[in-house]
Parts: sequence; structure tokens; C-alpha cells
Amino acid sequence: MTSKFSKRDNLCRLAGFLEGEGCISVYTVRFKSKVNKMTYYHYGPRVTVYQAYRKGRYHKYFDIFVKYFGGSIRKGSNKKRTYGKKIVYHYSVRSQKAVKLLKTLLPFLEEKKDRAVLVIRLGKINLSKLENNKKDSARIEKRKLAEEIKRLNHI
Repeated sequence: MTSKFSKRDNLCRLAGFLEGEGCISVYTVRFKSKVNKMTYYHYGPRVTVYQAYRKGRYHKYFDIFVKYFGGSIRKGSNKKRTYGKKIVYHYSVRSQKAVKLLKTLLPFLEEKKDRAVLVIRLGKINLSKLENNKKDSARIEKRKLAEEIKRLNHI
């Protein structure tokens, strides 16, 4: 793989890696308002790629994901699954960085394109820039989008 990321074939490779080993989903944060003591939920976009390796180093595509889209790589230890002597690595990116990644790779996605479109829509809803009377309807829209994304992930 060449160092020039803007080439179409490199974007296709990253999209293929995301399609095969990745998960386009929503993260949820629960918080209580200090003003009215109500409990609210924040839904945000998340992209995760998992990979198990026998060798001690993760795949070079993880470095390219981090270089151009941000996020982090961590070594996982999932005790529920047994991978033998393989080590599991996770690349994860959230919020607007996940939206940027999905917008860039959207033309190259096939199987997960519908999820990517929904997650991009979810990421565009910014509650902090809305007036108070419009925040409730935006929260409802975010919740509906999050439920639809979860439904697609369980098909």
C-alpha cells in the first residue's frame, strides 16, 4: 500500500477492511440534567474494527485509519471468546471523527452503506446548537435513528 492515501484503490482497501472486520454502530451515554433532574440519553456515532492476529502486531491498516481519521488502537482481552494464541486488536473512533470516516468511505461501501448513511445523519444532529424548544424533537429523532441502526446490526 502506498503512502498516498487519496488514491481510489487505498480508499477501497480501507472500505473493504471496514466491511469485513468492522462495526458501524451507536454509543449511548446516560446523564442527569442539573437543571431539571431529568435523565437523558446521548447517542453518538461509533466505528470499530476488530482483528485477531497470531503475531504481536496489528495490521498496517489500523495505522492508516488512525493517521487519517483519528481514534485509537488497543489490545483487547475478551474472556468470553477464545482465539487460541491470537491477540485481538480494536480500532475505534467516535463522534465527528467517525462521521468523517464514514463520509470518506461511503462511496466504496456496499453491505454497510445503509448503516453508514443513518450514522452520518445521527452525527449531523447537534443538540448544543439548537434552541431549547427544538432539543426534545432532536432527541427523539436521534433515539429513532439509534434504534434503526441497532435493528440493522442485528439482522
